[in-house]
Amino acid sequence: MWFAIDSKNARLEVNVNGVDLNYLVSFNERDEIVTLSTKIYMNDVLQTWVISLSGYREINSVIIPVLAEASWIVDGKKFPYARFDVEEIEYDRLFRF
Repeated sequence: MWFAIDSKNARLEVNVNGVDLNYLVSFNERDEIVTLSTKIYMNDVLQTWVISLSGYREINSVIIPVLAEASWIVDGKKFPYARFDVEEIEYDRLFRF
């Protein structure tokens, strides 16, 4: 479920395998998602975890971000640990998590 916060931010609540997850989602001036952030545990300490999205392109008639970076925010400092560059994507493919 989506919950509006203001014109550039919303809260996204999802349930994954019985666990409720809440994200702060921030949008740019083109209403593209720029970041998703949440609090999760790292070494038994609640920390901020952020996904940054960019490089939006149209692929198969859908505009999607093709660049993503996952980071931890610890003591106010950003520590990226994974970067993704989408080169190919398939839609409507059934699979089980």
